Amino acid sequence: MKFMRRVGWPVTLFVPLILALAIAVAGILSPDLPRIYFIIGFLSALIVLPGIFVTLKVLSHPVTAAVVTLVTTRKGQNVVVMFEDGTKNTYQNAQLYAGLLTGELKPGQRFRVLIRDDLLFRAQPLDDEEARS
Repeated sequence: MKFMRRVGWPVTLFVPLILALAIAVAGILSPDLPRIYFIIGFLSALIVLPGIFVTLKVLSHPVTAAVVTLVTTRKGQNVVVMFEDGTKNTYQNAQLYAGLLTGELKPGQRFRVLIRDDLLFRAQPLDDEEARS
């Protein structure tokens, strides 16, 4: 999984394409073998392998669940949040960004969030009872 974290997104697309082209060339250069093997290999390299690579790439980044307090906004639909231990970090979330700009959300409001890399992809406001416990 660490390998997939270091590999870029284009590699997850180019490796299956190169493999599919190699299978196609091998099928053309060796006419004595049955064509169905090359057809199945070519299609699986183009359809199945990218799906496996994308799944491994997405799952290689851990998801962090945390309780945070909204602080402010930054450019690019980024919000600054403060964790319970006092550390502040910036994450991208369009809904929280728009809520802070329109005034629906106030700085200091607490949320239960899920974070993957620099993307805050699920935010659920804490009720008063949950915030006290």
